[in-house]
Amino acid sequence: MKRVWLREVVSLKLSKEDIERVDREGLYKDYEAWPEQAESVLRVSIDLREVNVDKVVYCGMGGSGCAGDILQDLSFTRPKFPPLYVVKGYHLPSFADESTLVLTVSYSGDTEETISAFKEALEKRCKVVGFSSGGELEKICVENKVPHVKLGRALTPRSALPYILYSALSALERLGYELVSTTELSNTIALMRKLRETIGVASEPKDNEAKQIAHHLYNAYPIIYGPQEFRGVLTRFKNSLNENAKVHALVEILPEACHNDIEAWQPDAFSLRVLFAINGSDGRMRKRFDTLMELVERSGVEYRSIYVKEDTLFESIVKLLYLLEYTTLYLAVLRGVPPAPTPNIALLKKRLSGD
Repeated sequence: MKRVWLREVVSLKLSKEDIERVDREGLYKDYEAWPEQAESVLRVSIDLREVNVDKVVYCGMGGSGCAGDILQDLSFTRPKFPPLYVVKGYHLPSFADESTLVLTVSYSGDTEETISAFKEALEKRCKVVGFSSGGELEKICVENKVPHVKLGRALTPRSALPYILYSALSALERLGYELVSTTELSNTIALMRKLRETIGVASEPKDNEAKQIAHHLYNAYPIIYGPQEFRGVLTRFKNSLNENAKVHALVEILPEACHNDIEAWQPDAFSLRVLFAINGSDGRMRKRFDTLMELVERSGVEYRSIYVKEDTLFESIVKLLYLLEYTTLYLAVLRGVPPAPTPNIALLKKRLSGD
């Protein structure tokens, strides 16, 4: 009874006024504008010519890097698409060569790891495209006559994800390597607009799934389970829980989790809260999820499930992505922590700049 009472009190903290009181920088406004971010990308013609490559490398860190994870998940379902690798560090893989397309993405344009990878790509004579909102990356692209895609402005890289993701998808299409059709891109914009009506800041908690999930995860250590095709989205969710809500989180991917993680569910599991993200179109995974839910429940841990089943994988990814991103914002508000500032990351960058 005490736990239910606590949840009822907490639910009063998610009015628009409560959100604005905690989110003083107005990060929520970026999330409210995600459909318009994506739409603005599709209105601009990206000036790129087709290339002939046999592999693709996506380089990016943090909020700029998560789009690469999503592209990689999509590429697994496209048999004619070249192998796609994601680099989150300073160096390209050793196989990068003249037949490699390298997408270097830094929202600020000043990410040192991505700039290092960009310079390596030039040395290896790869086919390179840069993406940034400005900064050093744009400058060295111009200096080296490398195509550069200008990204729209937002408060943070993570809240600019549609600018990054839809620009990368549009660029790939222009380069001759389509992952998502123009129709699909347009459909996801309409999907986000519709979803915003029920998960946006003005929606009441009783009708808002994102606010309800935030309540579920409040004051606990979240463990998130999902299938392989949602790996990129759930990794992004974990990262945004870290940055927005300032909490640790764990992501486990099925079916692999059924070969190790599942054994850890014992009756002594404390302070945990589980979220299942299930692709409703994959019946083969259902028994695995059902068994895992049974073990979680037997351990005395609360869980909640999200079932996603849209017409295409990309539509399912975008729906889940938007829902979970709002969840991290609402969890930050419940915890009373401003979601936009990332002081620990700023401290590290300051110390690195002094080397």
